[in-house]
Amino acid sequence: MSVAELRKVLKEKTISFGIDSALKKLRAGKAKGVFLANNASKKMRDDLEHYTKLAGAKFILLDQPSTELQLVCKRGHPVTVISY
Repeated sequence: MSVAELRKVLKEKTISFGIDSALKKLRAGKAKGVFLANNASKKMRDDLEHYTKLAGAKFILLDQPSTELQLVCKRGHPVTVISY
């Protein structure tokens, strides 16, 4: 996936960062989608894929590692999971 879709979401939607926040939103049915960096752990990927299927949300695996997502999101730390 390209970063273009992520940039669109960053401008238009309310987002949250981190696996805990994403799982909480997915379990509550409040997340519409999740972006995941390509260097995330297998367990993290499996958990997010499972909960996105249950919630009917989109799961988007990006081609960029977390250090590049840090720059795209203008954060001071690596970003692995972004939910909206």
